[in-house]
Amino acid sequence: MKDLFNHCDLIHSLLHFFPLSRVIMEITTVGLITASSLFYTLIWTHPVFWIQLCTKLKRDSVETMAYSAQFLRATQILLCTALFLIQENDIQYSRWLPSLLLVILGQALNFRTYYLLGQAGVYYGFKLGHKVPWVNRFPYNFIRDPQYVGCLSTLLGSYYFGVVSEPIWLCWSLNYFYLMVLEGGGAYM
Repeated sequence: MKDLFNHCDLIHSLLHFFPLSRVIMEITTVGLITASSLFYTLIWTHPVFWIQLCTKLKRDSVETMAYSAQFLRATQILLCTALFLIQENDIQYSRWLPSLLLVILGQALNFRTYYLLGQAGVYYGFKLGHKVPWVNRFPYNFIRDPQYVGCLSTLLGSYYFGVVSEPIWLCWSLNYFYLMVLEGGGAYM
């Protein structure tokens, strides 16, 4: 653990010499969030293209989407973690409990969604030729888009504690609202 903090000190020192590094990391993170929205939009609006591409690559369309989305998400989280570790702000530990509760609520909704829908349900399987059963149990009988509400709750908790910066929080939140509108067919308009 001590080595991790030594590396953070080194990175923090380098940022004083290269102040644009943090800005570049934030821009890269926002770019990856935007890329993920474009990726989801492409598959949502052109599922046949995605199926044909995956068929040529001899890959399952849902599994390939899942791995691609998880790679994008892991990269986004890695960059946010790096930004958090090098930030100069004092952490407000009085916020840890509400932040933790928001993250736990969000992740509970995400895990429940994945449990109920499975990989094919979460990653547009019904558009990609897979049979996905209709679910009307909790949380779907209570929340219209529990996965996105879970993501927004996790993101709000992360922002409130200071793990995610305001520009990244705003971009990521808008990303989730955009996807809710896209997938809801305008139901939110």
